[in-house]
Amino acid sequence: MSTIPDVCHWDHECVTNSVALILMQLLKGFVPRDLAGNSAFRNLVSCTDDKCTLTLSDYYSVIKGLDDASIKDGVAKVVSLIDLGDVPGLIQLLINMDLEPGIITVDENVSINIKGELGARVNEALGIALYSIAAYDNAITRFSAAAAIYEGLGNVSKARFMEAMSKIARAEDLRVKASRLHEEGKHDAEKDMIEDASKLYASSVVSFREAVGIEEARLMRC
Repeated sequence: MSTIPDVCHWDHECVTNSVALILMQLLKGFVPRDLAGNSAFRNLVSCTDDKCTLTLSDYYSVIKGLDDASIKDGVAKVVSLIDLGDVPGLIQLLINMDLEPGIITVDENVSINIKGELGARVNEALGIALYSIAAYDNAITRFSAAAAIYEGLGNVSKARFMEAMSKIARAEDLRVKASRLHEEGKHDAEKDMIEDASKLYASSVVSFREAVGIEEARLMRC
């Protein structure tokens, strides 16, 4: 397992920039010169006239060994450096690396009001990522935003799919809350909540079917 070189004595700025450096390398294949030069990994960076690359290979282990605050700070730095078009790729990278603090940070630092197809894709990706870490309230917000944008763009199939995901997230949230009610001995309230969750699950199936049916009809017209 690779370790961070002791060139910054583990001060906070270097740890933060090390996370940003690695994520930029994985996302873009290179890193900005100013970020590379200010990183704890700067002795492992190779630069040409236009870009720098990192030679360290055990990226995942290095980041996973850091605390949540350092991961959040590093991800926030990356968000500030990349274009909005790169955000879905960053989100997928964070999912693949199982970096829950990073997913939360993207949600906190990327506006929900991005317009057009890009806004829909960003909100969709964030909704899925937040759902994957059981941050259901935030996932519902992102799915709803994506559904509204897709609807406005005339992509009804995608809008219905996002609506279905929103219902699933709401049902999962109710299921978790019902489990807590069970532990508290509040069984009548638990039963009501489970019934509401079941209705949402059933309704989501309808939305998924609508999404598939609309897409199939579109393909047949083509």
